[in-house]
Amino acid sequence: MIINVSNLSKSFGDRLLFEKANLLVEKGDIIGLIGANGTGKTTLFHLITGAEEPDDGAVIRSPFTTLGYLEQHVCADSDRTTYEETLLVFSHLFEMEAELEQLREALSGEHAGDPALIARQEEVLSAYEAGDGLTYKNLTRAVLTGLGFTDEEQGLPVRSLSGGQKSKIGLAKLLLQKPDLMLLDEPTNHLDIASVDWLENFILSSSITTIVISHDRYFLNRVCNRIAEISLRKLYVTDGNYDRHMALKAERDLNSRDDGTASGTSARRRANRNRSTASRRTSKNRSMSGMISRSSLTRTASAGKKSSMQTPFQWSFRAKSSTRM
Repeated sequence: MIINVSNLSKSFGDRLLFEKANLLVEKGDIIGLIGANGTGKTTLFHLITGAEEPDDGAVIRSPFTTLGYLEQHVCADSDRTTYEETLLVFSHLFEMEAELEQLREALSGEHAGDPALIARQEEVLSAYEAGDGLTYKNLTRAVLTGLGFTDEEQGLPVRSLSGGQKSKIGLAKLLLQKPDLMLLDEPTNHLDIASVDWLENFILSSSITTIVISHDRYFLNRVCNRIAEISLRKLYVTDGNYDRHMALKAERDLNSRDDGTASGTSARRRANRNRSTASRRTSKNRSMSGMISRSSLTRTASAGKKSSMQTPFQWSFRAKSSTRM
């Protein structure tokens, strides 16, 4: 278990957003969180992070689960370049580098051969290497490139960037953080088609447990293994992608309304259409997945030695553990 949302209820004043919501998130889940605007999707994220308190119920999180949310990486104006700003997610490695340099100087001078300093050097170096200390700069370049930043844009000061570009820096930081649970709120905004394709492949290949708010059904169909929808103040959860969820939703609506009247007949027809559409889209998605894979291979081959974009999917970096909510 990564988190367990148990009988959660939340309202603002007299307005009830949802009640008795339940969602068990297991390791490796990629869950699409959907619903009309104003139904409480972002509020549910805030309840998961602890930024807000529920009216009733609880969010139970494994005590060693690290959590990453895009709002934690809001990018403020600064004179740092895009690349330098993104590197800040590895600030703990900067501290290790400084200590390793101090130890090197000490062992090269009057403290040469000091057993305690040698042991400390080995300890810090081991942690540095385990935390991607040897590759984090290349990883940062790869993620920025994958999200659509050119080499020139990576060298621009943050204060000169557009709001969309700053949002992409925040997304890059979150992806590099590689938490146990990643909360993404409309991550495909400000991304072109190639960058969305790269992000889909990153999410599918990274094994990071993810909950993503999105209105992009093609994105949800490609990456999600479960869908959670806030509707009529309830949280409905189904296994499968967006199309399967909508087909099951139509059947649920049919069962609740089918009383032999015209409305029941109409609901039945919609359910049949949705089942047929879901089946066609599933076949089409299988075909498209093959096309995308071939396209990706073609882009990779043409990129030659620029294949560093394809490497971030084997990372072993872990962020600092957070406390139980």
